[in-house]
Amino acid sequence: MYQYVTHFTFNDLIFMAQGAGITLVLTIASGILGTLLGFCIGWVRTAPNRILYYIFGAYIDVIRSIPLIIQFVLFNSFMAIAGYPLNPFLSGLITLSIYISGYVAEVVKAGIESVPKTTCMAARGLGMTY
Repeated sequence: MYQYVTHFTFNDLIFMAQGAGITLVLTIASGILGTLLGFCIGWVRTAPNRILYYIFGAYIDVIRSIPLIIQFVLFNSFMAIAGYPLNPFLSGLITLSIYISGYVAEVVKAGIESVPKTTCMAARGLGMTY
């Protein structure tokens, strides 16, 4: 008979704590960068320039429709083929930031467009800018 023996040592705990720390840093950093990028894209999509509206609209559609794991594989493969292999942390940071920005851009765009035109006119009447 086979007997399975597990040995959980203090080194294993340290290893998992380091991984949790890296995950936390990656989550916070990609959240901040993705939010900033998404805010800029969402704001540009509300501008009257229709060309930028459609370009960033296509960007958002592509980013939101491709699963995240596929984006990781495509990004890492593309960077390796281009001759610029990145370390895993930087690769994850860029991919997650781009992924988050697609969702944040839609939220920002919807939030800006949800303000009625009459409310904007009333604010301008009070001396506020766009």
